Amino acid sequence: MGGNEDIFSRLFGGAFRRAGTGFRRGPQKGTDLSLAVTVGFREAALGAEKLVAFRRNGQREELKVKVPAGVDNGSRIRISGRGSDGENGGPSGDLFLEVTVTNDPVFTREGGDLFVERTIRFSEACLGASLEVPTLEEPKRIKVPAGIQPGTKIRLKGCGIKTLGSNAKGDLYVKINIHVPEGLNSSQKKLVEELAKAGL
Repeated sequence: MGGNEDIFSRLFGGAFRRAGTGFRRGPQKGTDLSLAVTVGFREAALGAEKLVAFRRNGQREELKVKVPAGVDNGSRIRISGRGSDGENGGPSGDLFLEVTVTNDPVFTREGGDLFVERTIRFSEACLGASLEVPTLEEPKRIKVPAGIQPGTKIRLKGCGIKTLGSNAKGDLYVKINIHVPEGLNSSQKKLVEELAKAGL
């Protein structure tokens, strides 16, 4: 019998020992926990601190966590040691925050790039214009070149969202739409007709 126990011990490195009717397990890491967290668009873009509540070991806990700049839908934030307690002296599990980012009324996002739309008048499209556009921090003024076509995107380098885990930033693209006026009066129609005769 003793010989069998020695062989068992050598095979499993002493992690298990025969003890009466069963085996005694060694240290076991606690269970990881998952928590769904909703983050505002600008919080995700610029980073923020949020207070989250969750249940751990049967008790309600609150924790202030740092949301890093650049998180997106589906990002996971790992908080070490805030999962369930371990067993037999093992470490606690981890807490994973599953991130959902809300939409923004101004910007849309693709990775680290931002997109915004602005509408200009027909005369501005023909002659060019100076246009103020929003960014995540403060408005910037851009030059709209004369003769710009509908749907053209003007790029503002480095005005997008920081890439998660680095200092690199995406770009901001301003899509230009051109307003076509409705309900022209007689003098306006005459001007448009003259433009048409001139080949414009």
